[in-house]
Amino acid sequence: YQFIADVANTGACTINFSGIGAKSIKLADGNDPYTNAIKANAVADVIYDGTNFILLNPFLDFAAVTGQVTPTHTELNVLDGIPGTLTATELGYSDGVTSSIQTQLDAKEPALQRKVKSAVEVVTTSTSLQDDNHLTGYTLTAGKNYVLRGILYITSNPTALFKSKYVFSNTCQVWRLYSNFQLASGASGWVGYDTGTASDPEVNYSLDASALNVELSFQANASTGGTLKLQWAQFVSSSTTSLLQGSYLELVQLD
Repeated sequence: YQFIADVANTGACTINFSGIGAKSIKLADGNDPYTNAIKANAVADVIYDGTNFILLNPFLDFAAVTGQVTPTHTELNVLDGIPGTLTATELGYSDGVTSSIQTQLDAKEPALQRKVKSAVEVVTTSTSLQDDNHLTGYTLTAGKNYVLRGILYITSNPTALFKSKYVFSNTCQVWRLYSNFQLASGASGWVGYDTGTASDPEVNYSLDASALNVELSFQANASTGGTLKLQWAQFVSSSTTSLLQGSYLELVQLD
């Protein structure tokens, strides 16, 4: 049945259809309609259940709702299952408040460690690999799979060139390295390496001025994850080689 109400209801109400007579209108849960569940000049849909008319399209009057709703952990089916009422602190995601729920949500995101060179670093007439001043100290979890990726901006004497090495404090289980580069002259190329559990990845690049794109995938040591760092030097001892400010490497945990 449908009808257009001439006035809004103010609580319990009835409707009189010919052949049925005056019957109460109820909500689907059996309660009387709340105020303004039926709006004036609006179409109301009802169905007769043999006793009452059930209102199928009650108007949602949010202005009539008062008080504060305090859902429980059980009601929201959250991850930690702690009983009790959720607090503003626990729900305070956007304002930077730490909560047990937010901690678990953060844990679902891929772990990312990004390091950026904040100053240029120069090596003069030296082929001895040295720790980079900024791109070191990446922490690894035992047995996890990672990818290290980024861009190294290099300038070098054409004779000296550039070499790099990725050093694990504990031997990783497997690694694969892919690099591609763009020279200042416009020329480009790539270097790919694929190995099992060999020594730390070390690459000699015939590069002077270039942007070197790096992607190193690996599985950390099975028993002790350890750390990872970048070392670099000149390939040939001559004049200077620089790794420029803005170079970066970011480590992403994949599982």
